[in-house]
Amino acid sequence: MSTFKSNIDAMFAKIFPAAAEAAQEDHGGFNIGDLVVIILDLVLLIYTGYRSWHFLSGSVSSDFQILAIVGLWGLDIGMVAWSLVWIFGSATRFQNWASMGLFVIDMIGMFLTSIVDTLAYGNGETLPPVIKSIAWYGIPIIIGLNVLAGFVYHMTSPSTRKRRAERAQNEEMSKQQERGDLELRRMTMQLKQAQDYTNKRATMLVSFADIAEQNIAMSEIEAQMMARLNKAASGELGGLLNATGLHMPGVNLPQPENKPGIMDKLKELKDKFIPKNDEAETNSQQPAALPALQPIPAPTGYGDNGNNADPH
Repeated sequence: MSTFKSNIDAMFAKIFPAAAEAAQEDHGGFNIGDLVVIILDLVLLIYTGYRSWHFLSGSVSSDFQILAIVGLWGLDIGMVAWSLVWIFGSATRFQNWASMGLFVIDMIGMFLTSIVDTLAYGNGETLPPVIKSIAWYGIPIIIGLNVLAGFVYHMTSPSTRKRRAERAQNEEMSKQQERGDLELRRMTMQLKQAQDYTNKRATMLVSFADIAEQNIAMSEIEAQMMARLNKAASGELGGLLNATGLHMPGVNLPQPENKPGIMDKLKELKDKFIPKNDEAETNSQQPAALPALQPIPAPTGYGDNGNNADPH
């Protein structure tokens, strides 16, 4: 018996290697009981499949009978497929719900088509209208649910969930990077504004320094000009005071220069051309000289025509 089981396992592994590996992992390998059940199901599916095809063929025109075979994928074939998916394929909770739920729904559809077609073929008049209505409206719904479950199965697979998590993580990282870029942009703008402010302030300070230097230079020039004006004014005032003989306390009058006068020049010529002996004789012959005239002090007022009176 063990040899027969081993031969069955080897034959099954050669024909369906992927299924044999999955069966080994799922329930300890493939045995004779599995083979008997598979053969039983396949034989019975031939009958239910024909009934489902005959029922579906009555809902399409003769030119599109191929659509009746396509409809079997939502009934008999779909039931087998979802059972295998639940056994070997589903991993997440939603996949388990989808595979098991569609297995049950396809099985109900298979029962419904088999019962309705059998009754309609044997004695159509005894078929209740409610059963016909349920079959005609229910079978398309069941086929549509198979299509929907296929999408749900792939949308909830572990690989899809992983890719979605990676996309969500990438999106979060992208948002963080975007926030970081915006923060760097804000800091760069603030730095640029600070640099512009510093440059403008430095320019203004340089301008203020230039203006201050100009003011200092202008003050020095003004001081020099005022000194010259004061000196000139004090010179003119001193001339007037010397001419009038007045003296004002606190006013330093310029001293007149000691230049030789006419009398000094005549005396110098006399000493040069007249000998001293002749000068003595001349002086002895001449009468005694009159005392020298003293200069008359200058009047305190002005003479005619507004001019000073000549003391000589």
